Amino acid sequence: MRANSPKLNHVRAAVLGEPRDGFIVIARHADPNNVSASLTYQIFDQDQRTSRMLVVANLYGIRMATDSRLARPLDLHRALPLELRCFRRDDVPTAQRSA
Repeated sequence: MRANSPKLNHVRAAVLGEPRDGFIVIARHADPNNVSASLTYQIFDQDQRTSRMLVVANLYGIRMATDSRLARPLDLHRALPLELRCFRRDDVPTAQRSA
């Protein structure tokens, strides 16, 4: 899939500051000896016109994940040692709204 695909319009809008409902899942146990940083993503086609992007980051031993389409995560977080934080579009100020 090309980066300028219309299927990823929602991702570009979020990067540019368009408010949306969403979540972040953070591992409850970090690795204090980890001094690396990584970001990975995977794109899933929902149908012929839309996609969602799963994003996973590991920042100095703190693992976290989010999804570009889901306002709440799937039930996977219930079986793993994860901390869930959900937010609504009004909870997170953006540069666009605060300007």
